[in-house]
Amino acid sequence: MYSDKCIVDPYIVLGFSFVGLVFDITAFLAYYYWGMDPTDPSTTDPSSVTNKQKLQKKEICLEDGVEVDVGKEMARINMCSALMHVASDALRSITTLIEGLLILYTDLDSENTDAVASLIVSSIIVIGAIGALFSWGHQVVRHYKGELISPARSPPPDLPGGTEKKADPPAG
Repeated sequence: MYSDKCIVDPYIVLGFSFVGLVFDITAFLAYYYWGMDPTDPSTTDPSSVTNKQKLQKKEICLEDGVEVDVGKEMARINMCSALMHVASDALRSITTLIEGLLILYTDLDSENTDAVASLIVSSIIVIGAIGALFSWGHQVVRHYKGELISPARSPPPDLPGGTEKKADPPAG
């Protein structure tokens, strides 16, 4: 007899969650051991010309009157972004684990439990995206207000690294 009711297999859901958690824990451990200082040459592939060039490139810009090494700041942002991605994957794996346990050990409808878990994971993704958009928007506004000085622009003369106009030598 055919039924329109879909049954979610809790063992498949638990299998996916365990594989995801193993991957996420491995990624967290890799970040802990090798991702602490992304500009340290020992944590990057030394044979890569691109990495060598990025590490040797020292652009300095001013943010709030303080010198910032652009290369180090970009590497830090990239590593932070990777860590946040792994953290969101871990939240998805934990949600999937809880979903599998609820389906296996309770009388909850498996199809509805799966739908709710999907909504939770989707909400986590949307919340992260909104947070990233606000952060990006804040940086864009600061840039256009002139609060951030890009490496292409030279700093004002009264700040470190600025070029002061030298007096003309006396004629004579």
